[in-house]
Amino acid sequence: MKAFLLIHDLLDLFYPNICPACDKPMQHTEKHFCIYCELQLPKTNFISAKDNSVYKLFLGRADVEQADAWLYFVKKGMVQKLMYSLKYKGNQALGERLGYLYGLDIKTQNTMKIPDCLCAVPLHPDKIKTRGFNQAAAIARGMSQALEIPFVEDLIQRQSNSGSQTRKKRFERWESSVQSFQMNADIHCGYKSVGIVDDIITTGSTLEICANLLKGFGVDKVQVFALCQAIN
Repeated sequence: MKAFLLIHDLLDLFYPNICPACDKPMQHTEKHFCIYCELQLPKTNFISAKDNSVYKLFLGRADVEQADAWLYFVKKGMVQKLMYSLKYKGNQALGERLGYLYGLDIKTQNTMKIPDCLCAVPLHPDKIKTRGFNQAAAIARGMSQALEIPFVEDLIQRQSNSGSQTRKKRFERWESSVQSFQMNADIHCGYKSVGIVDDIITTGSTLEICANLLKGFGVDKVQVFALCQAIN
């Protein structure tokens, strides 16, 4: 055991495990990001406030029972660094860890209704080819473990867009986006309430489309969970 720790310390000396949030070496007991950054995560505290800014995004646009974002995303902040590591460095385990912590907060606060299952906003097929995975799905997997509810992968699917969007008017682009999403015909969704998980929420357009799609296919209650909300 001592020999193993000695080798581990030597490896840390020459090949330190760097925290993706603060760029400092982590202890061997720290895996995804350091404990200091975990304690300093900029939480929105929307979990305890139903009438929050994310929920208001969907008023008049989609019949959403609850909507929430866990963290604030600001340029050059720690959350942006974490999301960069997740999305562009293939750090799926980081996404699952963040999702798990998010799920624990929902569970321990006991102010939000927990849905029957979770699904993830689908990623464009071209990005799947490039990135190799859907970051929203990684977050949803972590949340499902903490909340102890199923994660239904690929419940909503996204097709490749046909043709250039640049010359289309705003409504035409929105209509094209709506048509690119569809329910997976191979999955029977018999759940009464479904939570949609995404990584970052800005305008909420994609989540609006997914929420309306679920409602149109008979889901009684739709909830929105975003890991973070982009702010100026």
